[in-house]
Amino acid sequence: MRHSLKKHPFIQSLKKQRQMWLICIPIIIWVAIFCYYPMYGLTMAFVDYVPGKEIWECKFVGFKYFKNFFTSTDFPRLLRNTLAMSGLNITIGFLMPISEELMFRGLIFERISNFGSETAGAILTSLLFGLYHGTMIQLVYAFVFSLFMIFAYKRSGSFAAPVLFHMVSNLSALAMNQLSPLTSMQYSIGIVVFCLIGLFGLYELKKGRFFRVISLENDIIGEDDVESGEQM
Repeated sequence: MRHSLKKHPFIQSLKKQRQMWLICIPIIIWVAIFCYYPMYGLTMAFVDYVPGKEIWECKFVGFKYFKNFFTSTDFPRLLRNTLAMSGLNITIGFLMPISEELMFRGLIFERISNFGSETAGAILTSLLFGLYHGTMIQLVYAFVFSLFMIFAYKRSGSFAAPVLFHMVSNLSALAMNQLSPLTSMQYSIGIVVFCLIGLFGLYELKKGRFFRVISLENDIIGEDDVESGEQM
């Protein structure tokens, strides 16, 4: 039994990826403490809570407060607002990144690169992506953000990389804005930081060190050369 557990695919993957799991341990502990442990407070909805008493010391009332909520006059409006906000978050967090990546990185960047250089394609695509967002504040960081997504696309060789990068960015922005909306000073600091990153990105483009994609054919050729050398 113990020998079969050692050969289980999950156990084998844990051993091979132990460094990754060690890095994830602090995140798992954080999620358990701040996301799952507070869910114990949900039991407050089923008791007649009295401040100063523990939850288990209060009288259990079942679905009393749920019935009051569903029969109240505010329930339709609250349900509509909740569904609208959830739909907006899904659209911004998942659907828009896919459509925007298909348009800018999948279509515009590839078309410009076919007729010119990848550097020109990266700059023009990023400029159009910044103008697409409509404001000067968003133009700055959207331009820099587009350069990073093109870099991820070219470096990984997969279209999924910029899509995931875009999704994580949008979802993080939504979460941060809901937790604590940014002030004008924070926006100004962000613009300065993104300007500096953008200047560095343009410098790397000029030096020709922005794209370093190693093709699979080169790897295969290199391996064949090594094997032929060993045979000789």
